[in-house]
Amino acid sequence: MTHDDQLLRLELPESNPWQVEASAFKRKCNRQLLRLALCAGPITHGLQVGCGTGAFTKELAPHCERLTVMDVEPQTLSLTRLRMQGFSHIDWAVYEEQRWSGNELFNLIVLTDLLCHFPSIAELPTATENLVGMLAPDGHLIFGSARDSIRRHWGNFAGAESAIATLNPKLSQLLRVRCQGDDSSEDYVFVLFKNAAQAADGLANERRD
Repeated sequence: MTHDDQLLRLELPESNPWQVEASAFKRKCNRQLLRLALCAGPITHGLQVGCGTGAFTKELAPHCERLTVMDVEPQTLSLTRLRMQGFSHIDWAVYEEQRWSGNELFNLIVLTDLLCHFPSIAELPTATENLVGMLAPDGHLIFGSARDSIRRHWGNFAGAESAIATLNPKLSQLLRVRCQGDDSSEDYVFVLFKNAAQAADGLANERRD
């Protein structure tokens, strides 16, 4: 264990300080995310943008030939990396704001919540354009977030509906799933998109879970 890892364990004594796995609703959301990811087919090179404490990274990694994990917080990335020490096929990267463009293309991108944390909705088009530019032809993108009303109550400028509306002109929407818990704030929407000019059967109907 490195010195940085030791310091991280002292600062965050629990392996999951935000109790992600302890939340039945978060576990439910992660099951939906994984189901959508597996619907997309074999994952040759996946990208997870925003890893939190790594609860979903742990679920996704075994299904990827390669996986790149990015987060804006170096400490968060270090925590997830510490939890994933048994996986040798994961690359780690810290990104800054909207600077997501790179040379590699990914056949699956998983993005939850992060678009909602930009300072204003005016930044969404550039952010999504950069993100879509990293998606391989016929690749899939999964987006998820709490609904607009919940996000605004939390102090964010927008939530699921606004972000999805920004992604819709760029990608084909294949499947939409609504995930709800017992609390009024536990109301998320997850959408599976494909990088194709036309959706085969139009927009999918929203399903409740």
